[in-house]
Amino acid sequence: MLAATITVEWGDELHSIFLTPRNWAKVKSGTAHRQRGKGYYCGTEFFWDYWEFSGGLDGDLTVGYGNDGGEGFVGSLSDAIIRENRPKKKNRGKGQE
Repeated sequence: MLAATITVEWGDELHSIFLTPRNWAKVKSGTAHRQRGKGYYCGTEFFWDYWEFSGGLDGDLTVGYGNDGGEGFVGSLSDAIIRENRPKKKNRGKGQE
């Protein structure tokens, strides 16, 4: 299964989120999915980013930020940059601490 990194632009900045293979499969199937991103700084102020997907690849994508309901991106998932990739396997070999 493939994972995905979704990237959108607002305020002359790119914002991205990583979706695990399970979550990416849900999004592609049209199942609604919400996920908090890693957040970002604007100057010295930190904002969380909140991603909402619905309706599959041609469905809606809304990226909100902060605690006051700000919306950075409102559009469709097909307007975003979608980069599918194989997730890196975690090395669980012997001798690791």
